[in-house]
Amino acid sequence: MIELDHVSKSYGARDSVSDLSFTVDKGAFCAVVGPSGSGKSTTLRMINRLIEPGAGRIRINGEDIGSLPREALRRRIGYAIQSVGLFPHWSIADNIATVPRLLKWPEERVQQRIDELLSLLQLNPATRDKFPHQLSGGQQQRIGVARALAADPEVLLMDEPFGALDPITREALRRELSRIHQSTGKTILFVTHDIDEALQLADVIAVLRDGKLVQYGTPMQLLLQPANDFVRDFMGGETLGLKLLALRQVAERVKPEPVPGEPIAPETSLAEALSQMVLRRTSRLPVRSAGGGAGGSIGLSDLVA
Repeated sequence: MIELDHVSKSYGARDSVSDLSFTVDKGAFCAVVGPSGSGKSTTLRMINRLIEPGAGRIRINGEDIGSLPREALRRRIGYAIQSVGLFPHWSIADNIATVPRLLKWPEERVQQRIDELLSLLQLNPATRDKFPHQLSGGQQQRIGVARALAADPEVLLMDEPFGALDPITREALRRELSRIHQSTGKTILFVTHDIDEALQLADVIAVLRDGKLVQYGTPMQLLLQPANDFVRDFMGGETLGLKLLALRQVAERVKPEPVPGEPIAPETSLAEALSQMVLRRTSRLPVRSAGGGAGGSIGLSDLVA
């Protein structure tokens, strides 16, 4: 769905992005990570031509974006940013309807789409008549995502959309975005400086440094086979083991040995299982079966099996 082919962008003598190539499959969730100044946001902005590439080719669904009018391209791409960018004097409904109305959708279809997206993002239907200042930061960010999805774009670009939110709201919106990705199958390119956020959400991760691609792979590949010390350190260094536990589920390690106590769910991460063992002061926890009945258990030694 997204192809970057030897893409570069320079500002004077400084290379912001240098010879960048990778592809994102249709329906994949790709996180772009790296330290400040690594070219993450520049890469995203070149894809919707807010910034023109200096060299190389970018394709969306096989089409060279340079051959498309900017406005037509941007209407095919959803774009959500950290500062949200809602029009303060417009109602929430009007904000969501921005691109569909530019595309001259029938008003009945526009209103139906607004209702669909409020439902998808689990917002009260009464929200449609409010104004941005009447919503919390988390609600405003949800509206920003709704607006980005409004015209049913092929690709959703997200530039640190949750960066300004408190940790509790961020975690709630991460879960919401993961659910939306699963339900819509959209191709998402997500810029973040938070490696835990990338590991939680992404199918694949592109690690950038000084405008260059250092490694591209699944979260498990990056944790188990980092390309160099920079990737190892960026992924967590001494905490790589805990991050691996966070990616794996109890269901992968459960043993058919029932033990008493309040069972944990099979989809619980191994990291959370370890936390529960510490809190309960035990080395083995009961695990509920996938069907909800009596199941097995998981022990401390199973976490490192």
